[in-house]
Amino acid sequence: MTSATVRVYSNQRTTGRPRTGGMWLRGLCRDCNSLAGENYDAAYGDFTARISAYFSARTRLRLPAAESAPPVSVAPGRVARSVLIGMFATTPHLRTMFPSLACDLQHRRPHIAMPDGATLRMALYPSRSTRLASMAYGLRILTRRQHYHVFSEIYFRPLAWVLSPNEDRLVVAELGESAVSSWPVVDQ
Repeated sequence: MTSATVRVYSNQRTTGRPRTGGMWLRGLCRDCNSLAGENYDAAYGDFTARISAYFSARTRLRLPAAESAPPVSVAPGRVARSVLIGMFATTPHLRTMFPSLACDLQHRRPHIAMPDGATLRMALYPSRSTRLASMAYGLRILTRRQHYHVFSEIYFRPLAWVLSPNEDRLVVAELGESAVSSWPVVDQ
């Protein structure tokens, strides 16, 4: 897997020389990036390693039928902060949409309230492919009518995370059900 630096010079977007090492991007200032790296990313890495080990011991990672969550320890506040800071990197517009959330994260407030209009959701993700994306909207009409509307998404095995419009905005009769409405809400 390779990555490359995106550069903007004289209003022209270019990419630098490809390097090995996977996906990365520059969406945060040095202070905010260091905030995540020094305080929260290790908790996220530990959590995903434990979930991966749990499912590896059970043959392979798969989306479970209605079974309980894996019995792994987690630092939920640190994991959520790592994910949310990553979402601010992939979707800089979140800073203007949810300024109080950006401020709470930046100032390491002990309690972070999800803003009105947004919900953090998580699901197990069995694929080996990775996806980091900004706002996305899609509509499925051929089988079961559904829509996919997210502010930001991180699909990185073994978990997928989306910041989506909250429950009261998820069901729009003409568009069908939200594709992420069955994902657990992890706001708390």
